[in-house]
Amino acid sequence: MAPVSNGWAGRPMAEQEFEADKHKAVLAQEHDIDVLKQENRNLEGYVLKLQESIETFKAREHKYNEIVTSLKEKFNEMSLSNARLLYTNKVLNSASLNERQKSRVVDAISNVSSVEEAKVIFETLQNAVGSSPVKRRGPKSLSETVERRSSSLLAGRRNKQPKSDVPDSAKSRMQRLAGIK
Repeated sequence: MAPVSNGWAGRPMAEQEFEADKHKAVLAQEHDIDVLKQENRNLEGYVLKLQESIETFKAREHKYNEIVTSLKEKFNEMSLSNARLLYTNKVLNSASLNERQKSRVVDAISNVSSVEEAKVIFETLQNAVGSSPVKRRGPKSLSETVERRSSSLLAGRRNKQPKSDVPDSAKSRMQRLAGIK
């Protein structure tokens, strides 16, 4: 593999070294080409593996998208069912409606196709009938109960003096025991 002189006797050494270097460069280039071809084959194999992985991941993604879509549908169905139950219970517990009205509203709520519809029907009913009955403020203590009299009792007794069979001393004693006085 060494450079061979072709009968060039007396050829300068610099030319011989140049020819040797050129020959080495050609050999190195051929070697580099072989190495690059091997690397190219390896990379092509790696690209094929990556393409297979991409296909696998795309299949998984498609499967997951189907599952997510299915779960969204089930969630929406459950939300609608819960909204129907909630508003049906609120209507049935409403004291301001009679049985026929309750039945009609429950039928309307059971035929809705979205949570928003159920809410709108219920809110419309509440606005039409009015808000929940006015809560009466009940007495908080025994003294408020004794002192407070209903308006019907007051109207009937305004003109009359209350007559009591209990003597005043016993009455005041009981009031003190009850914490009224």
